[in-house]
Amino acid sequence: MALRPSIELYDDSGNRLFEIEKRVTSLRATDEAGQKNDILELCLTDVNNVQLPPSGNVIRLRIGYVPNLYTVGYFTLGPAVAEGDTTDDKLRLTLSSATHNDSFRTKKNRTFLNVSIGSIVDQIAVESSLTPRIDPYFNSIIVSREQKEISSQRLLLDLAVEYDAVFKVQNEILLFTRKDEAKNVATNQDLTTITLSRPQDILTYKYRIDNKNSYSGIYARYRTTGPDGELTTKRILEGSTSGATESLPKIYSTEAEARRLAQLKLQQIGRSEQELSITTEGRQRVFAEAPIIIKGLPSAINGNYIVHRINYNFNKKGDFTTDIELRPKT
Repeated sequence: MALRPSIELYDDSGNRLFEIEKRVTSLRATDEAGQKNDILELCLTDVNNVQLPPSGNVIRLRIGYVPNLYTVGYFTLGPAVAEGDTTDDKLRLTLSSATHNDSFRTKKNRTFLNVSIGSIVDQIAVESSLTPRIDPYFNSIIVSREQKEISSQRLLLDLAVEYDAVFKVQNEILLFTRKDEAKNVATNQDLTTITLSRPQDILTYKYRIDNKNSYSGIYARYRTTGPDGELTTKRILEGSTSGATESLPKIYSTEAEARRLAQLKLQQIGRSEQELSITTEGRQRVFAEAPIIIKGLPSAINGNYIVHRINYNFNKKGDFTTDIELRPKT
């Protein structure tokens, strides 16, 4: 018996949106790694007298094969766009996982001095009425940061980029964790390793290698006190000078912090050089940041990857596919 793809939509009171579901002609949900907002795009037909939830309502999407549907995200309803031709009217809805919390997006001026990244994230989550989910790893990393005319959202984004972390807000949950330790924000479940093989799972693939931004070494600077008690700046190198090198623009407060960030920058560069894109039949239990093992492709491509972005595609004919962008796991 063939599996039947299906979707379910719920408002923030838990009510199922049957009238919207039956009018969906196409759906595309994007789960992004890192700091980008997840997006849900819906196209509805037969829209006369359809009742939409108010703008700002949070919609939960479940997708999969009957009876096994899974939550893939929570999305905030934004403006609707109506369009049509001589015979049909359509309504396009774009929803985002972005939080609408004013405190989180308001510019502030303050200093965090010699505190852990975990403490900064926790403080911002509490004052923004968000539930923190913080990797304990960041409780041991001590930093000093000035928040000068930037929002708390911007501050956390900068920290996440520097420390190669996943920072995401969804359904009033603030997640801050290492890339390889990510969880599904919607369910708080660990992302287990999944194996995808050709021809059983992979319909199409494209593999890209880009060496134009390849560096063999990264320089970083830090402040220290010299023998005469005056502040001086020293420079360290992570990697080698066998190829091109790059220098981090900031001056860090300790040698340990400078070395850690130079190492992370080398890892980021390694990931950005290779990208594998695959299309599969609908995979409702694959999420951004999930570890994936690829088999059955050319030997140079097979291996361990992390999901960088996934698009869940569904239409009224019952077609359900997933487009998955992968980066090598470091």
